[in-house]
Amino acid sequence: MPIKLSLDSLSHYSHEKHLELIANLAETISKKYMNFFTYNNCEITYTSSDLLPSFPSQTFIKNMSAILFVNLKSKEALLISGAVFSTQVTKGLGLVLSQPEWDIFPKQGDVGKLVIHAFSLYAQIIKTDSASSKFVQILSLLEFLAYPTEYKNFKDVKKIIARYVIKNTNTIEYQNLLKRFEELTGKKDADKKDIGLRTRIVHIGDRIENLVPTLKEREALFKELNEYVKCVINHMIEHSNLSMNEYSIEKEKLIRI
Repeated sequence: MPIKLSLDSLSHYSHEKHLELIANLAETISKKYMNFFTYNNCEITYTSSDLLPSFPSQTFIKNMSAILFVNLKSKEALLISGAVFSTQVTKGLGLVLSQPEWDIFPKQGDVGKLVIHAFSLYAQIIKTDSASSKFVQILSLLEFLAYPTEYKNFKDVKKIIARYVIKNTNTIEYQNLLKRFEELTGKKDADKKDIGLRTRIVHIGDRIENLVPTLKEREALFKELNEYVKCVINHMIEHSNLSMNEYSIEKEKLIRI
């Protein structure tokens, strides 16, 4: 990745400054490239993905990161390294990448900028080990996708997300999906007892493993949620060149019969 930096100055940085620089560059590379690759090649699942990539700069040596700086004009190079990150991917073989087609990246419109942030949230969810925390984060991501610039109650959020999944709002399938979102969040039973999954996890301290008892059901739940998320983000990628006002018009088209 091109960067403006003096190798001579870099060589005189303290070790702590080197660590800070590695962390900042790793975050920048993740935001610009790696989160997109993670989104395209991985899915949110109940258990950790076998394809999950490490942080940029991480090496095969435990806890170590390294970045090589090269000045192509002067043919000089400088390698800096250190223990930057507190975690390391230990499952699977990692993500094998080839040269991408650059035109598949999101464009630079207002919607594209939101997509970049959505990629970051998606990647964070995939790296979360706790299934209960992962579940809550997915619903927060759906809230962001529905209303990127303001907070709305999930009663409003679910109507927007459901439009991406089932475009005809006059169908039984659409109404059933709204009921499903209620089950996932804040549903109450006939006795006004909280039985919605998110409420049980966040406010009562239940675990997803207790609320969704079988492995098969839990795997199906996370597959379902992943499909909702990708349905919205993929639509935003297609219109990533648009302003927010222009995209609002596209969103309205989702509910036209």
